[in-house]
Amino acid sequence: KDLLFLSRIDGFFIRNFGSMLYLFMLFLGFCVPLLSHHFTEYSAAAIVSAAVIIANFSYQLVGDALKTVLSVDGEIKNQHLFHRNIKHAWQLVFPKVCIYNLAALIYSFIITILITVFFPSSVALTIYLFIVFLCSGFLYSLVQISSTALYPKKNWEHLYEIGEAGKAKTYNNLYGSFIFIVSLQIAAITSYFIYKNPELETMLIHSASGIFVLFMLLNYGVMFLFLRRINMAERFANND
Repeated sequence: KDLLFLSRIDGFFIRNFGSMLYLFMLFLGFCVPLLSHHFTEYSAAAIVSAAVIIANFSYQLVGDALKTVLSVDGEIKNQHLFHRNIKHAWQLVFPKVCIYNLAALIYSFIITILITVFFPSSVALTIYLFIVFLCSGFLYSLVQISSTALYPKKNWEHLYEIGEAGKAKTYNNLYGSFIFIVSLQIAAITSYFIYKNPELETMLIHSASGIFVLFMLLNYGVMFLFLRRINMAERFANND
């Protein structure tokens, strides 16, 4: 249903997605020349940290458009189906997260190619870039979609209100900040050791890539166990 909706929708989604993408490209327009000018000698260390910042910033912007379309709030007219077919929140969140993750996969592939064109990189660094963008997309999809399941907005009248319940925004901001801080710490520590021990660059980059994957899987595991305990019918009845 969501895929069919995405294939037919126009208007709001296209305008919202386009404006978000424009802001992201504007950000890249400032970021890429700055990195090229100030980080020439230690480009690998700079890219390791910059990739996390760009990935998190882009999914916070562009992800809002997908969150609006895939939001659980949009299922308010189908809530009569929850009693029979949907027993817990994960059953409703997971299919929507998969669609978001598919978009994140395509986006990660494209942006990795673009960055490697501007900054010719080793194989290890290219893999790292792809993993950072992919894991960030997977994490933000989990945060943004689950927020609309935990705190759905029942009384929305306009499309831009979908997924914008007060508690959902607070949850989204706190969880998103946690992801960004942890990701930035991983990248910063990796960059520091690359700066101090350039001969270990490949090993450090592979290690950072593995840590990002483990961090993403850990978040999915915890959220899976948590959402399985949430009854969607109760959420729509008790939260706004």
